[in-house]
Amino acid sequence: MIWQLNADGKLKKRLSFKGYDSGHRMYLRNEDLIKATDDIRTFITKSSININKGSKY
Repeated sequence: MIWQLNADGKLKKRLSFKGYDSGHRMYLRNEDLIKATDDIRTFITKSSININKGSKY
């Protein structure tokens, strides 16, 4: 779905995809839980930096 969202690529820098060995239940594998936690922290931090800026698209 992500790859079909915007064919011209304008939204590409606003999208990301992360995968885990344990799939969507990353809490079952401790290594994936740690990785997912770090990914969520990174997402929140990056999102918070631009909180007062308007979106181009």
